[in-house]
Amino acid sequence: MATQGSRTRRRSAAPPRLEQFALHGFEPKTATHSLFLAMFPDADARKNIAAVAREIGTRHALSGKPLPTHRLHITLLHLGDHAGVPPAIVDAAMRAAALVDFAVFDVVFGRVGCFAGGEKKPCVLLGPDRDSPLQGFQRALCVHLAACGLGAYVKRDFTPHVTLRYVRTPLPAEGVAPVRWSVREFVLVDSLIGQTEYRILGRWSLRG
Repeated sequence: MATQGSRTRRRSAAPPRLEQFALHGFEPKTATHSLFLAMFPDADARKNIAAVAREIGTRHALSGKPLPTHRLHITLLHLGDHAGVPPAIVDAAMRAAALVDFAVFDVVFGRVGCFAGGEKKPCVLLGPDRDSPLQGFQRALCVHLAACGLGAYVKRDFTPHVTLRYVRTPLPAEGVAPVRWSVREFVLVDSLIGQTEYRILGRWSLRG
């Protein structure tokens, strides 16, 4: 946290020791890890988001289940799918994240809709569609990631959303009871592909 006259921030612990494959040319080719920077809702917001997902499912007679509450998040930037955890990308992402200087802010998500996709399409809770602190934060993060050598992963077309579930038939966009929470931190996530497991590699607090 930063205080007036003394600018200190809680930074993540040192990057974990990550195993590297020793034999060049024998690395596994199948992606097993997906890296992304994200913000997770607090406990009350998770409950409210889960209630929206259930209500949408009931009203539209959707099959399948909503995503588990521990997986609900806002993806800020995806840093690629990899065969193993790439230490260079993790290190650069941590250096960039530590440079972000942003105050705590509120987010409001009040609409649902669907993104285009394959057989199963993400049904999402949508955030602000105009300039907002969340979008400003994502832009600042992009600047620091590019400066730390991760410009290839920077995406400017940021659509704030939380994925609720996956559907076969797109649902019409509609308003829902707004879900609000205060964003106080962001994280670097290692998602184990196919295992629905998230590992937090780094965590950074916002000011205030």
